[in-house]
Amino acid sequence: MRTKPQKFPLIATAAALVGLAVLGPAWRSTEIIIVRNLSPSLPPGFYLVQPSHNVSLGEIAVFRLPRDVLRKVGGRRWLAHPPLLIKPTAAVTGARVCHWPSSIRINGVRVGSTLLTDSDGLELPRIRGCYRIRRGWFLPLSNRIPNSFDGRYFGALPPSLLLGRAVPLLTWD
Repeated sequence: MRTKPQKFPLIATAAALVGLAVLGPAWRSTEIIIVRNLSPSLPPGFYLVQPSHNVSLGEIAVFRLPRDVLRKVGGRRWLAHPPLLIKPTAAVTGARVCHWPSSIRINGVRVGSTLLTDSDGLELPRIRGCYRIRRGWFLPLSNRIPNSFDGRYFGALPPSLLLGRAVPLLTWD
């Protein structure tokens, strides 16, 4: 009886080799952090985290949530524990962000909707008004799905919550 070859071991091996190739000799002196993303906010897969305290527009940020946000949403079934989020960076230092009752705008351009409740019917945090993003801060926001839990509900974040930039190693859709 013949069996079909399994693809996952080959994929995992390829991801590990790509990761080592990207890191080069740095792997000896630094900690390697690879996160698995299952959220539809980004393509699912494995991402290499490059430690950093700043991200540029469009880069993928890996970050922790502020304590006050954790108090409001901690323990919900859609939030991993410990909560570590991975989202694209939609705005950085100097951008003007406005939170309206049903949408969010960056520099006057509508970039997404906001919801009142999550998929379980529980209330989501709300922000109202406009602000400029402070130096070094960033706004994580995904336009890939309309119900992404991101900066539309907690605003811009300080660099102290940033673990680094994520680089896709192996993703799929």
